[in-house]
Amino acid sequence: CRRMTFLDRLMDDFFLNRLGSNVLMHQYLALAGCPVDRTPSSGSLRHGIVDPECDVAELCRETARAVQGMYGEVTGMLPPAIKVEAYTA
Repeated sequence: CRRMTFLDRLMDDFFLNRLGSNVLMHQYLALAGCPVDRTPSSGSLRHGIVDPECDVAELCRETARAVQGMYGEVTGMLPPAIKVEAYTA
């Protein structure tokens, strides 16, 4: 069990690091004028890869629902509750 906890943490850290690196690199390339594979936004003004009209909290809620569905299919167990909260500065 201790080994699985270590591996879970290692993989979680690795994928979060990879995700963050990819986002930063795509943002840099977009602002530098390099081509980046992306689907065009529906007429909204973008700054790099950022779509200011994107509802990030709702996107996270949709993703959480999808992950909960996959969890149930894979494990046959009830998925854990995921609460998404949004804050503004």
